[in-house]
Parts: sequence; C-alpha cells; structure tokens
Amino acid sequence: MFRWDVFRILKKTLRVRVLETDVNKKFARTMSSAPAAKVAKMEYDIQEKETPTELITEDEVHKDNKEHKNPVMSQEADKPCVHQHTQIMQPPTQFYRRELPDTCISFSSEEGKLVFRKALDAGHLNSYFSLASQFRTQEEPAYCGLSTLVMVLNALAVDPGRVWKGPWRWYHEDMLECCVPLQIIQEKGITLREFVCLAICNYLDVVTTYVDHSASLKDFREIVKELTQVDDKVLVCSYSRKTLKQTGAGHFSPIGAYEPERDLVLLMDVARFKYPPHWVSLPLLWEAMKTVDSETGSSRGYCIIKRNQTTEPMVLFRTSPHLSVTLKSEFPEGIRTFLKEWETWLNVTLSKAEEESQKSSFMDNAVFAFIRSLSVLGEDDALLSTQIDMSCAKALTQTHMCCVENLVEALSNTNLHKRVESITRATNASQEIRKIWMPAVMYNTNGKSSGCIHRDTFSDKLHDSAFLTALMFAWPYKEQNPVDGAVTRGDLLKKILHQELDSALHVLKNEIEQLSKLLKVVLKKYYHCQDCGCKTNVFK
Repeated sequence: MFRWDVFRILKKTLRVRVLETDVNKKFARTMSSAPAAKVAKMEYDIQEKETPTELITEDEVHKDNKEHKNPVMSQEADKPCVHQHTQIMQPPTQFYRRELPDTCISFSSEEGKLVFRKALDAGHLNSYFSLASQFRTQEEPAYCGLSTLVMVLNALAVDPGRVWKGPWRWYHEDMLECCVPLQIIQEKGITLREFVCLAICNYLDVVTTYVDHSASLKDFREIVKELTQVDDKVLVCSYSRKTLKQTGAGHFSPIGAYEPERDLVLLMDVARFKYPPHWVSLPLLWEAMKTVDSETGSSRGYCIIKRNQTTEPMVLFRTSPHLSVTLKSEFPEGIRTFLKEWETWLNVTLSKAEEESQKSSFMDNAVFAFIRSLSVLGEDDALLSTQIDMSCAKALTQTHMCCVENLVEALSNTNLHKRVESITRATNASQEIRKIWMPAVMYNTNGKSSGCIHRDTFSDKLHDSAFLTALMFAWPYKEQNPVDGAVTRGDLLKKILHQELDSALHVLKNEIEQLSKLLKVVLKKYYHCQDCGCKTNVFK
C-alpha cells in the first residue's frame, strides 16, 4: 500500500535541499564575478583591520533581527528553521548595529540618562555641547580617525580656508588629504601618529601621550576632569575595542563628558551604525589605550587638541609621499642617507673662536653642505611637493593665487634664497636641487580630476631654489646643548634663520612654521623610532 504521507514528507525535504543548493550556487557565482573590493567588503568588516571574518549562525541572524524588530525579517524570525541542526558559515553581507557589551552603558538608556544628569551636576559636561552639535557618523568603515578629526575641527570652529560646497567653507572628510592619501585611509584607517599629523596640517595644536610604562592613570584622570569642564579643547583617545569587549580593533573617539562618582567617561563613537555613544569605566579605557597597535608596534594613547589661533592655511608647500608618515618601515635609502649626512654636518660642535671666525662665511658653508647632502637622493626621493598643481589653477580662487605669489616673492627676497641661487649658479648644482621636490598631481576634487584648464600662472617664477630655501628655513633643528657653552652648527644656523624670518612677511612666516611642524611629526619616525612609545609633545 502506497504511503502518501511519507511521499509528501520526502518531496518537501527534497525541495528544501534543492533550493538550499541553488542558493549556495548563486552565492558562489556572485562572489566569483564580483570585483575584488566588493568581495573583500562582503567577507570582512573592514572597519576592524585586525579583526578576522565574524562567522554567525542562522539562529544568531534571526535572533539579532528579532531583537531589533526588523520589519522585513521579523515574521521569518518567528518561524522555526527548517534545518536547525545546520549552521550557515557563509560571511555575513549585512549588519544592523550591534548590541553593546556589559562593559558599556548606552547613552540613551535610562541608566545612561542618569549618568548624564550626574555629570552635568558635577560640571563635567561643558565639552559635550560643542561636540554634540557636530556629532557625525563616519562615511567609510575605516574613517573613525578621519571623522573624529572632522568633528573636532568643526566643534573648535576652525575655518578650513577652502570651500566645501557652494559658498560654504566647512570641514569634510574629503578635505583631509594631507599626510595620508584618502584611498589608503579607506583601506586601512590611520594610526595615532598619522592622526596627529593630519591635525597639525589643519591648524590644530596637539599634545600626544602614548600610554606606556611612563604614562600615569592618575594624570589621565586629571586631564579628563580638566578638559570636560571647558569647550576650547578636546580630548581624543586611540584605543582597542577588544578591551571594551566590543568587536573590532583600533578605534578613535572623542571624550564628551565625565561622571566622577562612578569614574565614567562618555565616548562619542562616530561609528554610530555599529555602536551608539556610550559610557565606559575610565580605568578600562586606560587599559584599552595601553594595547599595542600592530601597525606601528607602539602603544595607543590620547591627544589634547586645541585650535591654533595664530596660524593660517598653508598655500604652497607640503611634504612629499616619500617623506611621509604612511611609510610602514623605513624611509627610502636615498632619504635615509641624506638625513644621516645632513645631521652629521649639523651636529659638529663649534668653539667660541670658531663661531666668531665662521660668521661671515657660515651661511655659504651651510648651503654648500645641504646641496652636497642632496646629491645622494635618487630620482624618486623627493622631499617636498606642492599643495596643488601649479600649472592647473582652475580650482583656485584669486585670493589663493595672490597669497602664493606673495609667498614666492617674500621667499625670493630673503638672504638665504639669494645665497642659494648664487651658489647654485656657481657650482652648477641645479641637478641636485631639482631632486628636492616633485610636482603635485592634478588638483583633485572629491577624488576626481577637475578637468583643469591651463591658466597663466606664476609657475615660471617658482624655481627649484625656492624649495631648497623653504626646506632649510623649516628644518626642525634639534637643540644639542653641548658642554662649556659651545654651540653646534645646527644651533647657529637655526639662530641665523630665525632672525631673518622675524622680519619676513606674515604669509612666509606662517608657511614656514606650518611646514616645520609637519617635518617634526614626519621625521620623528627617523630620529625617535627607538622610543616612539614615550610621552611626547610634538611641539617641543
């Protein structure tokens, strides 16, 4: 006798397995035909560059959707799975936020509101309001550092000096391409040192502390107490999410408030698609900053950031990609050799008698030594570049053009520039000087070529000697403090050049000051690599 009930069960089971096989085949075809970048995004949560693919089961997907009352998935979530014994180990393609771990208190929860009220009563909420008015969600999964910096810049009312859209000057992530190319940040995010470099490049004063054995939790707590009572400074932390029991690795967040009774800080997380702003224990955040960043080999830390009231945007010079904080290991060999030879010359100690006897010819000797050091550079070892393509000025305002012209003219009128040009002609050293800089790529707008139309510009006035002059002026000469009151060549050169800059136009002094700050951050990689985890003020 034929059992129809058995037949129906077998037929249903067979149909489900065929459908499951078809879905898997379709997924495999999609993955094989998709571009590599899209496949990578499907397989990895790219915000966490150190986090492997997170595999979840079908039950967990249904549970997550049910908890968040997903209108599309909630009905299906209430149904029992056909194959509850089967775990789907395919990479997830979608997420809608994550649940905060028990180490964190959601800002909008009842407990979070109570903590907020107590922080307000204690007077440690002043920093919150300027940050909250500029709170944003990062536009790329790896933009936590960039979006945090944009939030800080706009909260501190820094004028970028450049148009965002229409007539408005306003900071956006696309405008922060200075120390690190945006395409690299999209793939890998940024390190703490790169964050500091970007901040300095955008007219902020930064004091950085790496949380290693020399750092103090007590000092950090006092800094938190101080900065949460003001609104003209911001505290940004670089920490590991793993220590907070969150998914992911390195992350940046500004601190918006402090509640002293429970020792809690408010992390205003710009990855709001993942976690809401939340309160965490200050000692736990300290432990999260003590972790080592695998990208740099040093501990993470925190930055005290304030607006620099005296500086203005750089209009012409910038460090080249070859002299960059994005380099993973060492500078190119030619640049390392140049640095070694130039520093060797600068570190020679002069007696008082030698100092007096060399004053008349010292500047010429310094220029000779600098050009001689440049001769070791390869064709691809440029030290400087320009902010924009100097032969492509379509996107420049007339004001910007005038500033650059005034800067070039002021630079050419300095005694140092006159000595550089005189020695270059006398020694036929134009080939060595030409290697010092590389032209900027065509001016970009949001990553796309602006289709520049050539316009009569001042590029014919911008000679190679201008770059050599600017680099010598901006070089971060170190204080050697030799014994018996003697000085080094570097000390004497720094004194002479600073005296000349004192009487220069403001546009030149501002450009040199900003370039010098960038060089300090970049060259720290070379000079202080052995102790890069120490407590460091980059302006010392």
